[in-house]
Amino acid sequence: MTDIVLSGEEFDELVDNGMDTTAFIDWPAFEELDPRYKQTRRISVDVPLSLQLRLDAAAERRGVTRQSLIKMWLTDCLDADDDRRAKIEVERARARVRMQSMAKRTAWPQRDDAEEQA
Repeated sequence: MTDIVLSGEEFDELVDNGMDTTAFIDWPAFEELDPRYKQTRRISVDVPLSLQLRLDAAAERRGVTRQSLIKMWLTDCLDADDDRRAKIEVERARARVRMQSMAKRTAWPQRDDAEEQA
């Protein structure tokens, strides 16, 4: 989850434009609401022996298992990616709101039909 705070208008703008809002989900709180998401799933990843040895050495330096190290790194990487994507989406939404606001301020006044005929 990102630390970016959006106004309701900005969040609505993201949703209305089909932007990805998953970076704004508080995953730990979400997991508390629905225990199904706390269940573990086994995945299998084939890696070269050299990478396995590097993982084992890094895990040993930290005093954790290889599996724990991989889970920590995956979490860190996904959190960083969520933050990066959220910042991009927020900037896009804010730019869109600024452009719309600017367009409203600089729009030519509309003339009534009666004025056009005169």
